[in-house]
Amino acid sequence: MRETVRLLGNQKGKKTPSGLTHFEEIERFVKFLLADDPALRRHDGAKSVLAADGKTPLQPFSRLYLLLDGLRQVQDGLESHPNAKAGWKNVLQLLLDRFLQVSFHQGVASFDNHEAYVVFQRMLSFLGDTARSFRESGEWDSRLTELREGLADFLGGKVMPQLITAMQLFSEDARVREQIDGLILHLLDQQQPRSQFELQNSLAWTIQSLLVDRVMVPSAHSLGRHLSPSAKTGPVLSRAIDMAQRMSRIAGASGTRVFGDLISRAVRFYPQTSEFPLDDLVEILCAVLRQDPLEPGELTAADRGHVLSEIGDYFLDGRRGLEKLYEQIKIGNCPACAD
Repeated sequence: MRETVRLLGNQKGKKTPSGLTHFEEIERFVKFLLADDPALRRHDGAKSVLAADGKTPLQPFSRLYLLLDGLRQVQDGLESHPNAKAGWKNVLQLLLDRFLQVSFHQGVASFDNHEAYVVFQRMLSFLGDTARSFRESGEWDSRLTELREGLADFLGGKVMPQLITAMQLFSEDARVREQIDGLILHLLDQQQPRSQFELQNSLAWTIQSLLVDRVMVPSAHSLGRHLSPSAKTGPVLSRAIDMAQRMSRIAGASGTRVFGDLISRAVRFYPQTSEFPLDDLVEILCAVLRQDPLEPGELTAADRGHVLSEIGDYFLDGRRGLEKLYEQIKIGNCPACAD
């Protein structure tokens, strides 16, 4: 609390890029949060939410009431399903015990999980160093503006409603829930130390790669050209989704689980090998599709861009790419799927 008071005191007289003081910005945000907005809708399109009594409909309503209504629905969902409520409490307790459990010895508090202490310490140190560097370089205000705009785009754009809709669909399908639960339990299975090591190694590599501009910037530019809906060749992502849907129809009509079995085998660990089959496939693709396949050593940023470009061409090529694969599957396995 003392540090919070000091932080607020240091904001006196300071202004944001909009020309307002920090306190004026906070005031504007509070008014924005509490103001009724007739254009507001719930994610399902409803024009009203329930008041604090859980019975009285409100329309128009404020963004605060929209948030409270969502929390109320979560609470109602847990209360109506005793197993879900017990499971939620159990998950929270397990997370608390695993990461934040504290023991006292001779009046000194310490984390039971020493690794959690190291993670928190380094995370706070990283955040502090980053904030300090932004202040010293004069980027602090612009970075906060970017963060605010990014958060607004995320919450007010198309992604959040679709995520909520997807979560609803998952919750309504018992088979999907079981599969997701099985996947999570498999990934976190303590009896498979090799899988645990591979998962931790993959996560560490991904996080480190995201922080290396010389890797991510060229890769993002190349990937963005294919994912952009305005791309002349058409977005690769929509083609990939289309591929999954069409293959699903083919597999369903033929009464087989060939694609599921294929994916399962690709990510299965075989004791006689050091890598997953999928890892070997990715390694081969990168070696073949890099700018110079005869070049040894690590992939350069240009190589990664070239690999993504070649994969994009495969999705989009009408003669030798994905469309040809469709035709082969239709002719060979499922003539009835020739639509």
